[in-house]
Amino acid sequence: MMKCEVKTYTGKNGTKTKYAKFGSGEKIFVMFPGLSVKPVTESAEDIAKAYKMFGEEFTVYVFDRPEPVELGVEISDIAESLYETLTSLRISGAYFFGASQGGMILQSILISHPRTAKKAVLGSTVSRIGDGTEAKIREWVSLADEGDCVKLHLRFFKDIYSEDLLNSFGENIYSLIPECEKGELERFIVLANACIGFDVYNDLDKIKCPVLVLGSKKDKVMGEQKQEEIAEKLNCEIYMYDEFSHAVYDEAPDYKQRLFDFFTK
Repeated sequence: MMKCEVKTYTGKNGTKTKYAKFGSGEKIFVMFPGLSVKPVTESAEDIAKAYKMFGEEFTVYVFDRPEPVELGVEISDIAESLYETLTSLRISGAYFFGASQGGMILQSILISHPRTAKKAVLGSTVSRIGDGTEAKIREWVSLADEGDCVKLHLRFFKDIYSEDLLNSFGENIYSLIPECEKGELERFIVLANACIGFDVYNDLDKIKCPVLVLGSKKDKVMGEQKQEEIAEKLNCEIYMYDEFSHAVYDEAPDYKQRLFDFFTK
């Protein structure tokens, strides 16, 4: 069993960033996951298991959002805080994967600090928020504000997963819904609102490393066009799945292989 550690970095301003670390390879692979109610490090063992194919060639870091998050925080603020963490951990010239909101954070880092990455994969993400995406986010925020963890997750699952996967869950889907503390819902609201107004499209040409865009044509959160425009602007590789939905990174059986092949070719 591959060893997986969860550690905490304390920033200069007192923020604390938890991260999971696994694998033993010489190359560094950094992951910024998408928006969630629960901190991603609570699922560290599951992530390590899902990405075990990277363990021999890479040392993998999976970062949570810096805590605490304050009302009015923007994606650029989160990105700079995480960049401080990367710098303190001496992570540079790494291979990066950012999914959904994590992809927005990654774009911000790569624009401001172009030498941070050797290669980067942007999954199910956009360089600027469209009206449809904003409406989805505001709906999630409204349910979180009501304190209804079950309704929030059911809506969230319906928006990010494919119909086939949802149907396969059946009534078991309720077992996937965690108990939510008030503070976690408040954190979710702040982080979700950070996406509103995000727009780095005109700065994408500042990204200098090779990039691969991965997405789904049936993404119910981001839409197809907003993902494709990143690849058009960067003139980079892109692969859009014909099926699945926003969480194609969890559903497509060959997704992790595409990451691995891009990073190692």
